[in-house]
Amino acid sequence: KKFRDAVADDVSDYSAQYRIIRPSDGEIRWISVTSTIERDAQGKAIRLVGAHTDVTNQVMAEQALRQSEAEFRTLAEAVPHHVWTATPQGSLNWFNPRVYEYAGAGSGKLDGANWANIVHPDDLTGALAAWSSAIGSGAPYEVEFRLRRADGAFRWYLARAVAARDRHGEIVRWIGTNTDVHDQKMIARELAELNATLAQRV
Repeated sequence: KKFRDAVADDVSDYSAQYRIIRPSDGEIRWISVTSTIERDAQGKAIRLVGAHTDVTNQVMAEQALRQSEAEFRTLAEAVPHHVWTATPQGSLNWFNPRVYEYAGAGSGKLDGANWANIVHPDDLTGALAAWSSAIGSGAPYEVEFRLRRADGAFRWYLARAVAARDRHGEIVRWIGTNTDVHDQKMIARELAELNATLAQRV
């Protein structure tokens, strides 16, 4: 039908992707066709000139990638921790619902550089420097900073991210997590203060 429509619509270019059953072995293969419809002076189609390419491997790889992405999103949305992803260049482009719930932000409102809006001002310079260093080197990212909760309170988080790479070693995206370490830091601070007080009494 698409080809008939192209002929009837008086267009000159036609492309499509479809499956065939290969006669030699009965295997289903994906074919991509790109062609030009040649017409006479009255616009009537007289010849189709083009090429067919077997793109089965590409299509299967794309389907596997979509399946993998769907499984990742399902898992990331189910866990109780903060999970996020970023482009190879470091622009954050997805957060699981836990992040939005914590920050009281609408979906998409933390994308790009907007995530910095919920980082404590005193911690932002260090967080940005560590992120820039990771992006430049491809090394794992790890930093502690305070994140503003929806009620305005700040809690300490340990942020970690690793680069996901393709088979050529090129970074395709970053996958990160934020783990709440606020209670541990408060306990460590109290112990340090207690030890300092005891040391003064000795």
